Amino acid sequence: STGGELVDSVEQPLGLRYYAIDNAKGFFLNGQPYHLHGVNRHQDRLNKGWALSPADEELDVAMLKEIGATVVRCSHYQQSDYFVSLCDQAGILVWAELSQVDRVGADPRFPETSRQQLLDLIRQNINHPSIFAWSLFNEIRPNNPDPHRMLLDQHLLAKAEDPTRPTIAATCTDKLPQMNVIPDWLGWNIYPGWYADWGKLSEFGKTIDDFRYTSREGALCISEYGAGGNVEQHEDNPRQPKNDGQWHPEEYLSIFHEAAWPELKARPFIWGSFVWVMYDFTSFWRKEGGSPGRNTKGLVTGDRQVKKDAFYYYKANWSDEPMVYLTSRRFTERTNAITDVKVYSNQNAVEVLLNGTSLGQKSGATNGVFVWKGVQLKPGQNKVEAHAGKALKDECTWTLK
Repeated sequence: STGGELVDSVEQPLGLRYYAIDNAKGFFLNGQPYHLHGVNRHQDRLNKGWALSPADEELDVAMLKEIGATVVRCSHYQQSDYFVSLCDQAGILVWAELSQVDRVGADPRFPETSRQQLLDLIRQNINHPSIFAWSLFNEIRPNNPDPHRMLLDQHLLAKAEDPTRPTIAATCTDKLPQMNVIPDWLGWNIYPGWYADWGKLSEFGKTIDDFRYTSREGALCISEYGAGGNVEQHEDNPRQPKNDGQWHPEEYLSIFHEAAWPELKARPFIWGSFVWVMYDFTSFWRKEGGSPGRNTKGLVTGDRQVKKDAFYYYKANWSDEPMVYLTSRRFTERTNAITDVKVYSNQNAVEVLLNGTSLGQKSGATNGVFVWKGVQLKPGQNKVEAHAGKALKDECTWTLK
């Protein structure tokens, strides 16, 4: 106040919770098992960059709620106080992250600057009940100077500033085991089925098991996993594309997540998993997927206008809101007369109609995926409908040339 006149104020609602990790049973919130499944978030938006309005932040959190995410990782920097406040209100846990990525700078001022940023991150956000951990780094690789001493100092600083929260970090290498045991908890960024050096998609589960005991506490989370998908590129039964190639069909993005999520779900020792990434984002050096300067691993396009098929796969698995969704709806121009019809739904039974004729009802789908194999399209327009009960319906039109 100035002269008794109020000039500014801050409200910080109180939230009380406690949490822990069991190395075999995963994450516990307030003494009860609580499954952490969610996404990474880059905050930039197509044609706006970081100049986000409150409405932009609100829409992002609304989409997190719609998909059924229970946690979000703020990658790879401190994000707005308003965004975190919205997560407080929505009951979405937040992984707060220091902007320390890839390499430690050789400039002697780097450690002090990074230390100050960590202090700012903690002191500015300490009262947010949604924040459950302070992240020290993302994918720091072996380099000179050796980052070990600086990272250990930062871990100790975070524990002194806030003894109530663990430190955490995300890694992609086991070549610095002494670095990976600095934080209390460790996340692995893994990409089987996308980057060639990570192996095939069929090896996703094995990769998880290989890294189970690499953190100091023995607890494991998968902090990144994903693949590229351009909503303007489509293909029947696509194989794994080259990650740096120009062809990243949306259908492969769906196939990737249909294979990855069951492996994560089947391992209760994984305390959290984070899709890379919720929204497509700017990556100036990329020249891939028919979308230069963009990372297209998002479940939603960078302008927030298109929710990709994979978004609805996770909604079918994470959300209790009744839904039914026809996939490949943007694959409108067809050349193959025989195709599969795939539907995502969290309902027990789904019926598909083609041009008004029922293709039958299927029930008890695994992980929300219903498939009608070898469906015959007619030349010209084909109307496809999916029904779940009396109230839920989705439809799209494909044209066979």
